[in-house]
Amino acid sequence: MKIVLIGAGELGKLLAHHAQFSHNYTIVGYYDDYYEKNDFNGFKILGKCDQILKDYNIGLFDFIVIAIGYYRMEARAHYYKIFKDKIPFANIIHPSSYVDGSCKLGEGICIMPGCTLDFETEIEDNVLLNTGVTVAHHSKIKKNSFLGPAV
Repeated sequence: MKIVLIGAGELGKLLAHHAQFSHNYTIVGYYDDYYEKNDFNGFKILGKCDQILKDYNIGLFDFIVIAIGYYRMEARAHYYKIFKDKIPFANIIHPSSYVDGSCKLGEGICIMPGCTLDFETEIEDNVLLNTGVTVAHHSKIKKNSFLGPAV
């Protein structure tokens, strides 16, 4: 599966690494409205975010990943809203994380190494769980959320 990432920054580098080595996704490149160079992290900068839908429609990639987080969660929610129901979002779930089979997972979620999702946990769309997050049974994490390391 071919994916692209929105955000040529440190989170983009990290998510590309996990996507490539944990899920065998093929990284096509990045879109970023602020990054000025032609490549990042060994991959091409494909352009600004206003060109994403056009490139998807010509078959350049299969899935998108929003690699924006931490201090820019409003931008993460913005891009999710723009592309929802137009482009499929990839989920990146590190293989060292435990996700109980009873969990309900949304789209566009990123779960970093060492996370635990217990019985009947629900993770809504566009959620980023950083390293070592534990979510107890029957808990619900609402869309467009971020949980920091070891929460």
